[in-house]
Amino acid sequence: MGCGTTQSPRSANDVICPSVLFSSDHGRYIGGDSQQISIDNLTFEATINNAIFLDGCQLEGDNFSSNLSLLFIAQPSSASQEIINLPFYVAVLSYNNDILDIQYYSTTGRFQKNIETQEFEELEIRENVLISNKNEEKRAKVVIGFMLDKKRMEILN
Repeated sequence: MGCGTTQSPRSANDVICPSVLFSSDHGRYIGGDSQQISIDNLTFEATINNAIFLDGCQLEGDNFSSNLSLLFIAQPSSASQEIINLPFYVAVLSYNNDILDIQYYSTTGRFQKNIETQEFEELEIRENVLISNKNEEKRAKVVIGFMLDKKRMEILN
């Protein structure tokens, strides 16, 4: 479950923001040293930690828009991969859980080394995405998750 604003609308164009949820099946991401990821070459694990709509949500005509701020946390498990890439999606669902819109993104981060231990430290990555779609009355929630290939799904489950 994520964080969403529960504010009342501030003006005629402001609307209550939809709920933000994190996909339970796609809530963690793992990275490895090579193209062929395995349990033996994992270098980090990332999670979706938080999400919040910045400055509320607006409706112009029948077009909904808002900036959604996401926080990812990555934990290094080996000292071999400094720069990481996190592919993720943001889906807008109706009250019946029909997908109204889905957008795909990627964000990168760089692990920093601890000066004393020379080991990589936990990494926070913040990413802002614009949510924009039509049919405001059908929108019920926003779901965020990582894009996982078959091998990553097998390792994580």
